[in-house]
Amino acid sequence: MMWSPFCDNFMPFQLVTHQYLHASISHIFFNMLALYFLWDIVEKNMGNAKKMLIFYTLCGVGASIISSITTHILTPEFDMVPSLGASGSIFGLLGANYVYNKEAKLYIYFIIPVKMKYIFPILMGIELLGGILNTSDGVGHFAHFGGGLCGLLLSRYIKK
Repeated sequence: MMWSPFCDNFMPFQLVTHQYLHASISHIFFNMLALYFLWDIVEKNMGNAKKMLIFYTLCGVGASIISSITTHILTPEFDMVPSLGASGSIFGLLGANYVYNKEAKLYIYFIIPVKMKYIFPILMGIELLGGILNTSDGVGHFAHFGGGLCGLLLSRYIKK
């Protein structure tokens, strides 16, 4: 679990370790399913698995930092709510897939094909809106948005 850096319980290592913990079997199942489908394109563009693991972890760290800062600014009462999961890193992979192959298709519900150039901006907008509206649905919308932003920026930097 990761506590916000703005609370007393925070330990710096939590920026990394929280992304390898999950709330339930379905939480880890869907994150790992997404990881399975998104990893290959990014790894091919990065060159090897070691760089890919560093990229994946950095996206999770960036997601945590962005989520903590935005949550602290908009809703400081939620600083004490722990977060966990790999969703920020998964959104980072979505951002990298967007950079490396905008024409790649993501299948919604395994049936409806949508090109990455459309689905990534839509998903980012949904997560940003969800975070701003503060739906209190237990979803780390700003972590998702932050991971996607980190993935987008890091992969553009690496691509150059």
